[in-house]
Amino acid sequence: MTNENETGSANELTFGETLRAVAGGWLMILSWVALIVFAGIALTRLL
Repeated sequence: MTNENETGSANELTFGETLRAVAGGWLMILSWVALIVFAGIALTRLL
């Protein structure tokens, strides 16, 4: 990868990176919430 297009598409890259970071964070949070909810349902059914 060359750094020729860095100045031209710097805003696009940063915007894409922030979007990916936000999406990844939300996916991580949602997966953790789903895991906790699933564990809670499983525990209540077992008890």
